[in-house]
Amino acid sequence: MSWVHVVSESASRAQVIAKHKIDGSRLARHTTLANAFIYTPIDTWDVEDVWKLLRGAFRYAPDDIDEWESPWGGNNRPLWTLYMDSSAQGECPLVIDESTPSCGNSRFGCWTCTVVTKDKAMESLIKNGEEWMSPLLKYRDLLAFTTDPVNKDTFRNYKRRTGKVSYQYAKDGEEISAERKHVPGPYWLKYRKQWLKELLVIERDLNAQGHTITLITQPELHAIRQEWLKDPNEPDWYDTLPGIYREVYQQDFRLGSGRSVAL
Repeated sequence: MSWVHVVSESASRAQVIAKHKIDGSRLARHTTLANAFIYTPIDTWDVEDVWKLLRGAFRYAPDDIDEWESPWGGNNRPLWTLYMDSSAQGECPLVIDESTPSCGNSRFGCWTCTVVTKDKAMESLIKNGEEWMSPLLKYRDLLAFTTDPVNKDTFRNYKRRTGKVSYQYAKDGEEISAERKHVPGPYWLKYRKQWLKELLVIERDLNAQGHTITLITQPELHAIRQEWLKDPNEPDWYDTLPGIYREVYQQDFRLGSGRSVAL
């Protein structure tokens, strides 16, 4: 059984909640697991209700704590500030009455997520003083640009990893002879190399500025190297990842057991 807090964000989300609701129960059906249920104790709350609790939870504490502090520990004020800085409203007023708009509509997740066209939360954070994030936004927007169907044929191999050229299946009722849309394969290796180098440069520069940030881990680099070496369409015959790493960091790329690749 999963415990999740579901906040009504939109009409479509409300429809999803209603679809999986079980009448007379606090449980809801799981969207994909037949024998699993979800507990949604605040599914009828809106954003303002959540902020009211986070701000006023101190009233329910057995000890004398300040506003914004929680009985279970921690201070919710930094969370408020984060949403305030990521809000395109420019400010984040405290909820005084039901007609006063609040914050909380910003969406957070993986910084490279391209599900949405623009990352408005990151854009707002930059506008509100977090200029150091600009290279991250530029990189994320580059990845988003490559996912545009118009651009896919430029950045992606025309073959799938199986070595075959794929086209979309015919839809129900569609003529078999109708033109089929080509389904591109993985990114061309040259672009993967280029973008990995750019990512490492961003990571290096941000840390040089005093930030402590890891954009890609050593295990992930090792996994990428193996994928490149074993790529069925474009194997990386020259094993270029260690050289890319050394070019950026001016040190050898380390293998397992403390070994390194010296060029």
